[in-house]
Order: sequence, then structure tokens, then C-alpha cells
Amino acid sequence: MVHKDLKHGQDYEVVMVGVPRTPTEFLEAARLVGHPRGHLVRTSMDVDQAIKANLEWPQHQLLAHRAAVFKGWLKRVAEIK
Repeated sequence: MVHKDLKHGQDYEVVMVGVPRTPTEFLEAARLVGHPRGHLVRTSMDVDQAIKANLEWPQHQLLAHRAAVFKGWLKRVAEIK
């Protein structure tokens, strides 16, 4: 079967392929059905919290948290010098 546009002298066909969801919606749907990657990769609670913070917290809250963490580490450095 020949596409109707190809019969009228057009020498190419436009084909659109995609997922009818945003990337976030696609990943959430995969997670909900138990995509196997989630069963193979495990992270610690701290890493899970860090990922969630980076994805969900407003920028000002994330930057304030990072500053507080670095401040704590700078204090620790001064203690062990």
C-alpha cells in the first residue's frame, strides 16, 4: 500500500512517533507498574531524600539547606585541624 501523498510525486513521508505523556508522567507510570529497573537499583534513605529535595523543593529552600550542610562541614573541618 502506498501513502496517498507518495502517489502525487512527494518522495518522503512524515512519521511522528512518541509517547503521549510528559517524561515525568511516563516515568511515574513505569514505576507504578513495577518497572524492573526499580527492583535492581536500591539507594539509601539519604540519597532518596536528596533526590526528592532536588526535584520537589523550591530553589530558595534547597539553597538554604545546602548552605546549612556546608556550614556544618566547615565547622567540622575547623574542629579537626
